[in-house]
Amino acid sequence: MKLEPVFLGTGAAEMYPNPFCGCETCERARRNRETRLRASFLLDETMMVDFGPDVCAASQHYGVPLFDVEHVLVTHTHEDHFNMATFSILTMTNMKKKPMNFYLSSAGLAWVEHVIELEKGTSGTFGQMLSSLLSQGKIAFHALEPYQTYEIGEKKITPLKTIHRGFGEGETAQNYLIEWERGVWLYAADTSLYGEENLEFLRVWADKHGALDTFIVEGTF
Repeated sequence: MKLEPVFLGTGAAEMYPNPFCGCETCERARRNRETRLRASFLLDETMMVDFGPDVCAASQHYGVPLFDVEHVLVTHTHEDHFNMATFSILTMTNMKKKPMNFYLSSAGLAWVEHVIELEKGTSGTFGQMLSSLLSQGKIAFHALEPYQTYEIGEKKITPLKTIHRGFGEGETAQNYLIEWERGVWLYAADTSLYGEENLEFLRVWADKHGALDTFIVEGTF
């Protein structure tokens, strides 16, 4: 049975409510059970966006397994989107037969490679874990350049560049234009304001292809 899209999380890094905050907004969210885990989106059984610290808990909560996921579009390398704790779960199973492919900006991938090289010989570190998973063939990393279209898992993926900084030198978050069986979707998390480059790209896109079918955007500010 094919999975429907599932929002595994729609919150920012501090979640909602913030567990350490007693302001009126957070208290109201607690009373009303308006909880938001950190942002991640499962498109279908084979593809998701982001791999943060709440992914596995959300999988349990919503009853959606992740063992068929082959492609993960990473917006950027901040811990709430790309997290050691979630990768550690991959070391605890031999049931997942297909490797997970992670797609980042070139600057984000350079940061990952730097962490691996720096820490691969130190037990218990993020880099050592990633190095081990790579050597076992459980994961692979790929760079995606903004405004170029890639065919990934029977979908067409076009990254859009934002101004939200990541950990890598010169890294900014990427939003993803996704062409698939449900139409054309734009997933825009950690966007900050769109600059003229993105707006012009979307104008040209609309002229050639028409309007978006679905636009998923944050509401932080």
